[in-house]
Amino acid sequence: MGPCGSRIDARARYDVLCGCWAADEPIRPGGLSLTRKALSQCSFPAGARLVDIGCGMGITVASLAGFEGWNAVGVDPSFALLKGGRGANSRLPLLCAAGEHLPLASASWDGAILECSLSVCADRDRVLGECRRILKQGGRLIVSDLYRRSPSGGTGPAAGCLAGAFDRDELFEKLATFDFHVTFWEDQTDALKHFAARLILSGSPVVSLWGLPSFGRGGPFPPAGGIKPGYFLLVAELRADGPVSEKHSWNGRTCFER
Repeated sequence: MGPCGSRIDARARYDVLCGCWAADEPIRPGGLSLTRKALSQCSFPAGARLVDIGCGMGITVASLAGFEGWNAVGVDPSFALLKGGRGANSRLPLLCAAGEHLPLASASWDGAILECSLSVCADRDRVLGECRRILKQGGRLIVSDLYRRSPSGGTGPAAGCLAGAFDRDELFEKLATFDFHVTFWEDQTDALKHFAARLILSGSPVVSLWGLPSFGRGGPFPPAGGIKPGYFLLVAELRADGPVSEKHSWNGRTCFER
C-alpha cells in the first residue's frame, strides 16, 4: 500500500513508515488475507491482467503472480516505496505514477485494486475515472479502506487518511456515477483495530498518519472529530452502457503494454 495521489504529507508519512515496517508485509489493515478474500469474489480467468494502484513496495503484486498465472502490475507515486520493492524483487513490474494519471491502455485490464489508498488520493473522482477507463466491461474494482461509520454531519480531521474517507452510502453513490455496481461489501473494522494497535506498539506515527488520537477515553481507537472510523472490503463490477466518456478519460500519451 502507498499513497496514490498527490497529498504530499500523506506520501511522506508512508515513506517514513515503510522504513520501519517488514519488507515482506503490506502496510495496511488485514494484509494479504483481505486481498485473497476479495479475489475469491472476482472469478478472474487465467491470465487476467490486474493493476494495484497505490502498490507501495509491491507486496500484493508479488503475491498475485502466484495466482492462476495472473499478470499483475503495480503503480505508485512514491520513489521510496518503489525502490524498496525493487530492492526486494528486481523483476516486479512497478511503475511510478499517480492514480489520477495511470499510464495504462483503456479497456484492457480485468481488475483494479485500491488497498488503503483511495482515501489518501488528492482527487478521488479522477482516480475512479481512471479505473473506469482502463477496465474492461465486467472488470472488477477491489477497494479496502477507511470509512466513516458515524453520520456525515461529523467534522473530521483536517489531515490524514480519515479526512479522505467516505461514509458507506456516499461511497456506493460515488461508485455508481462511474458505472461501478457493488457486488460485495464487508465491514473489517476489527482488522483496523488490530493494525492500529500494532502501529502504536511499534512506535509508528499513527496519529499523524490517520489524523486520529492514539489513546483516549474510548480506548486505543476513539472517535475523531465526531467521526467513528471503520474499515471495509468491497468489490464492484464495471457495467458500462457505452465507451469511456470524456468525463472518465485522461488524455495521457504513455500506455503500459505487456
